[in-house]
Parts: sequence; C-alpha cells; structure tokens
Amino acid sequence: FYRTDVFAPVAYGNFWLSETPDVPASKSWDSSLTRMATWVRFYNMQSKTFFHYFNTHLDHRGEQARLEGAKLIASRMKEVTGPVVLTGDFNATAEKSAPYAALVEAGFADSWVAAEQHSGSTVTFGSFKAPDPNSDGRIDWIFFGGGIRAKSCETVNFNVEGRYPSDHYPVVAELVLP
Repeated sequence: FYRTDVFAPVAYGNFWLSETPDVPASKSWDSSLTRMATWVRFYNMQSKTFFHYFNTHLDHRGEQARLEGAKLIASRMKEVTGPVVLTGDFNATAEKSAPYAALVEAGFADSWVAAEQHSGSTVTFGSFKAPDPNSDGRIDWIFFGGGIRAKSCETVNFNVEGRYPSDHYPVVAELVLP
C-alpha cells in the first residue's frame, strides 16, 4: 500500500534470492523455499523527487541463505541512486545476526536504532500472542539509506482482547526523505 495522492510508481521489478537472481523461482545456498525481493521506484509528486523501496522475506531455515540474500539485496540497493528503503521479515535477530551486520556494513541504517524515538516491544514475532517483555527478537526491520532520516519507529502491539491480527507485530517508521 502507498499513498496514491503523494507517490507514483514509475518502475518496479523482482529478483530471486539466489546465485541466479534473474532466473524466476530460483533458489540457492541452503534455502528451504524460493525467496525473492520486490522493488519499486516511486516519484514523490509533492517534493518532485524519487526514492526506491525494497521488500523481502528471507528464508526461515537457511542461515547461509539469509546472509547471502541480505548481501544480494544490499548490492542491488547500492546500485540505485538517491533515497532507499528496505522492509521485510528477515528471520534473523536484529543487531545479533549476520544478515543484519551485512546490511549495516553496506551502509544502511536500521530505523529502530537510528530513530529519534522508538516505542513498542523489542519482539516482532509473537505467534498470535502477547510479546514477551523479557525477550529481544526483532526479526522484522526497516532499513534505509541515501540521506533519509528516521523520526520514529514503533512495533505495533495492537490486539483486541488478546487476539492479535498476525503472527508478527507490524513495524512502522516515520522516515523523512531528503
């Protein structure tokens, strides 16, 4: 979803998280499932600027597949110019995993860490239950680069009488484009 009154998609595509990323449905390394990344280049009609948005879901079993997938995505993000945002389920703990380190080493920032303020739990996978206050397991991240600034980041723990709408808690960031 995006705000059609502000943003217009001008280009988009997919690539597979494999050694042959341009071969549809390809998989490599120790991946248990076919995984991919989707990207969109948006035009901001208000500021008359462009930015790229990437989204992915890394493998839930393959440790090497997660690392290589993150490196491939970082490489593709570095190929574009200007502001860039990456969201996804990374199936790896933020600040404690190789995929996270690969994105940081590539020069991208984690909105939770970089934001002026953050709120909500430090757990993003809850299996339809309340977050464990003694746990630290952010596996859903919002990364950015290219001059973007993070004002806030929140893990949304919305529920109705203990019923959660998903097995993951949404992560929302307020990002300021340059």
